[in-house]
Amino acid sequence: MELSALLMLASTRGLVAGRALVVDGANADDLVDVEATGGYDPHRAAVAERAARGSRVTLDTLHLLATEYGRDEK
Repeated sequence: MELSALLMLASTRGLVAGRALVVDGANADDLVDVEATGGYDPHRAAVAERAARGSRVTLDTLHLLATEYGRDEK
């Protein structure tokens, strides 16, 4: 809901807006069986690694977009 307001505001002002969603790759079906998986622990190293990778990809993408839109304005 907050994203839609941001996108509408950006579009009315001629700006570009977007959203990044980083997920840790946990399969919700696997999390149901607590005995088999140990339950969901967001503090595992695997979760931190996936979040870091997703963040790097997001920042690289933002940099590319900024570079491309920056070229158009010159």
